[in-house]
Amino acid sequence: MVAILGHVAAGEAVIAYRTSSPPLRFGAARLEEALRERSGSLSHRDLADLPPRVDVAVAASEADLAIFRVGDPEAALDPAVSKEGFQIARRGEGGGARLYILARDASGAMYGLLDLAEEIRLGRSLESVPEKIRNPRFPFRTVKFNLPWSPYRSGPAADLQLAVCRDLGFWRRFLDMLAENRFNVLSLWNLHPFPFLIRPKNFPEACPFSDRELEEWRRFWRSLFRMARERGLETYVINWNIVVSPEFARAHGLKERNDASELVRRYTRECVAQLIDEYEDLTGLGVTLADWMEGMTPREREDWIEATFIAGMKQARRQVKFIHRSVLAGSPVEMRRVIDAAALPDPVWVEVKFNWSHGHSTPRLAITHDHPTGQIDEGFWNPAPANYKIAWMVRN
Repeated sequence: MVAILGHVAAGEAVIAYRTSSPPLRFGAARLEEALRERSGSLSHRDLADLPPRVDVAVAASEADLAIFRVGDPEAALDPAVSKEGFQIARRGEGGGARLYILARDASGAMYGLLDLAEEIRLGRSLESVPEKIRNPRFPFRTVKFNLPWSPYRSGPAADLQLAVCRDLGFWRRFLDMLAENRFNVLSLWNLHPFPFLIRPKNFPEACPFSDRELEEWRRFWRSLFRMARERGLETYVINWNIVVSPEFARAHGLKERNDASELVRRYTRECVAQLIDEYEDLTGLGVTLADWMEGMTPREREDWIEATFIAGMKQARRQVKFIHRSVLAGSPVEMRRVIDAAALPDPVWVEVKFNWSHGHSTPRLAITHDHPTGQIDEGFWNPAPANYKIAWMVRN
């Protein structure tokens, strides 16, 4: 993946990139904004309009722009550049030198463009931007966003945000902020997300919305997931356990929470599969352990996750990623058993609260939210797992 900046003449820069790539379009737009703030401008060219292999010298002489593709001998991408990383380099001599942003993937090229825009805003000219290689320190960089519908704690604080969180203009600005700050994951949390996204085929009574209302929700979610993907952000829908919609509970004479009956298992499993099938831009799902799983042993809790979320993911028509939140009564032995048996294609992210809910109190790991006494259970990461990775949640 390449984004190549041409030389600056009379305040104008020429950039060539694959304009069909949404993350590159986003990064190029941010660069254009930075140049305009300094009375410059940006002219765009599409790499797709050029032959697959173009000699650098010929391209430079003919187009004031040197163009090549990563993988060509001329590209010389430094092997130190990793996934989502980028290299800013110069090729050529004197006035014919060109500035290149090289990356292995679209997200890395986008981050390179954002970095370049920041350099411009800090007062550098394109000619003085230093060569560099930047790689992400962490592969999983997320914000946990608690949604105001079906919230963990209901009340005025949540109700106040209902209109804001249905506003795609708000989400566009929020997603821009995440991308510009190099986040790559947005996780969306509430008690029971499914009725706001789908009408369960075998349990339509669980969804309280009319066809028109549900279609409005669907348009909202599809737009949100697509906008996130266009900014290099993965999206996960995550809930607490065990919860059903009020409508489903009333229709079947069940409790809204903590009902581990076979009917609730089937309902949850089918919702998981249908949600995945209906939203192709959704990256994955997640589930939190222990909330409203009272009276269950660690093994029974993990069995429930296996019979609902894992089974639903396997029934879906495509594969997605998975977040397993490990809190309170989590057992590393039982969790490893379920994750091992799941044999998912992508490593699972196991979220653990760093220093419980006092994440900024000390840089040292002193306490976790994964044991009834709050003590550290190193069994989650020792021995090191092969099929999941620990994601620290820092909450204050």
